[in-house]
Amino acid sequence: MALQKTITLTDNFDIDVEIADCYIKVSEVKGGKSLLIAYVDYHKDASSGSIHRKRFSFTPQVSDGSGNFIAQSYEHLKTLSEFSGATDV
Repeated sequence: MALQKTITLTDNFDIDVEIADCYIKVSEVKGGKSLLIAYVDYHKDASSGSIHRKRFSFTPQVSDGSGNFIAQSYEHLKTLSEFSGATDV
């Protein structure tokens, strides 16, 4: 599972770079039932290496029927304005 969306990243020289159809993948999840930290890697496409990494934190659901922590990470990302309009791939 991953997300795809055209995004704009700012490089080390404060220049905005638009990446069409950026491949956005949760690469690592740490934490427990009170707090999860999801590390998200941005890729130019599904087969390229990571070009940017960002971390997000949230409180997961732990009740019966809740998705696993990786699935919940993607669901959390889709609630953020930064990922508005992203599609599942």
